[in-house]
Amino acid sequence: MNVPDDLDEKALQELKEDRETANDSFFTRHKEDEPEPDPAPEPPVDEAAAAPPVPPEAAPPKPPAAAARPKPKRAAKAAPQTAEVAMPPAKHTPEPSVQFGPRIRSDLADRLNAFCADFDATKQDTVDMALAEWLARRGYPASPDIVVPPLSVPVDLTAPEPAAGGVPMPPRRSAIKRRQLNVRIRPETNQALIQFTTDHSSVIQDIADMALAEFLAIREQALQPANT
Repeated sequence: MNVPDDLDEKALQELKEDRETANDSFFTRHKEDEPEPDPAPEPPVDEAAAAPPVPPEAAPPKPPAAAARPKPKRAAKAAPQTAEVAMPPAKHTPEPSVQFGPRIRSDLADRLNAFCADFDATKQDTVDMALAEWLARRGYPASPDIVVPPLSVPVDLTAPEPAAGGVPMPPRRSAIKRRQLNVRIRPETNQALIQFTTDHSSVIQDIADMALAEFLAIREQALQPANT
């Protein structure tokens, strides 16, 4: 657009304003003609998550369990009236005791199991009583009121030693099979046992063998008339 040179300042100012107004109208008109952008799509709704939780169906009540039948207890064999030897007590509440676990001969372990099963006695009480009698018979009573029955049955657990071959040889390994015995005995019996082993340099497993052999032999002899 050509502007004449002879226009004054006022006319130039009006012309400038008219030009700016025209430009503003042009841009405003074109901006209104532009299409508006599409709105952002909404995220899909999870109908399963939006739905309220359905309470689970109540399970049918379980039928009442049948009462377990009590197991019949095996009647303990009473000691024969003709036997004048003390028997170990029936099973009862354990008293303070210490661990005692030597390895004893297999034949003695079998006899001990059979004795406890026949008279409903525990190994703990039987072993403790056998040790107490054995120690008292040799002058080491575990308690002053212990009654020691006479040993009228020969008990020999010694094995013959092999003949010497002219040169010193170490002792042979014993062919006697043994089993582990894990019981608890009274503290006073354990104290008498410790004193005996200290005085005589004895081995615990040999003492356990002898004590059980004597104890069972006395009871088996006392019970023999009742079984015939």
